[in-house]
Amino acid sequence: MSKITNDGLTRSVLYSCTHMTTVGVKGLIYRFTSNTLTYLLTCSFVVAPDAPTIVGHVNNSVISVNSSQQKMTLTGWCRHAKPPAVLTWHHNGVNVTSPSTTTNVVASRTRSGLWDTWSVLVIDELKPEMSGDVYTCRCSNEASTSPSDFFVHLHVLGNQPI
Repeated sequence: MSKITNDGLTRSVLYSCTHMTTVGVKGLIYRFTSNTLTYLLTCSFVVAPDAPTIVGHVNNSVISVNSSQQKMTLTGWCRHAKPPAVLTWHHNGVNVTSPSTTTNVVASRTRSGLWDTWSVLVIDELKPEMSGDVYTCRCSNEASTSPSDFFVHLHVLGNQPI
C-alpha cells in the first residue's frame, strides 16, 4: 500500500505486478494516468532456480571412494535465480552442520541479471560404514514452489583400489 500525493490530494493505492518468466528480466516500469495524475509503477520479478547439480556427477548416482582418501569435495551449483538461491547440503536427510564437514556458499550475478549460487562441501573423513550414505544439494528461493534436490550415494571401500 502506498500513498501518492500530488497537489494536495492523497490517495491510498495498492498495485500488484505478476509476471511468470524463466528468463532474466531486470524489471519493468509501467506508466499510466488516472484522474489526471500520472503514476510510475516499477515491477521486479522473482525467478526460481534451475534444478541443482553436483558438478561432475549424475543425479542419483553412486560415487565410489577409497577410505584411504582423506577428504572428499562436492561442489553444488544452483543457476539462474532471482533472488539468489539458498543452497543447503543434507546428509541422509539431515541438514549438514557437523564439524566433520565444511561448506562455503557463494553467489554471483550473471549478465542476464539472474544469480548463480554454488557451494563446496568438504567431507573431512571417509569410513567404510558411510557406504550407502546419501548427500543432497538442495536449492530454493522465494519463487520456488518447492525445493529442488540433487542426490549422490557414497560407496566407501576399505583400503582397496577403486
